[in-house]
Amino acid sequence: MTAEKLLERLRAGGQWCPAGLFTDERGVAHILSCSPRTVRSWRTQGKGPRWGEGVARITYDLEVLAAWYDEFIAGAEAGASNPGGAE
Repeated sequence: MTAEKLLERLRAGGQWCPAGLFTDERGVAHILSCSPRTVRSWRTQGKGPRWGEGVARITYDLEVLAAWYDEFIAGAEAGASNPGGAE
């Protein structure tokens, strides 16, 4: 998955993505077909994609999200386990 593909998915779903570089937990949830609560839970447990703090919100870099997606989601689809990313 590339950051450009993630950006296309976000825009198609009407999700927040300033300058095409970052998204919030709702955008991540949209991409991963899960709830924002799941994304939030992963973050508090140290799982899931790496995140940062923007102005008044948690943000996710699309390049980092794309790499995480390839490792954990695509890997899980190929037979690996644990898409949350923790051991």
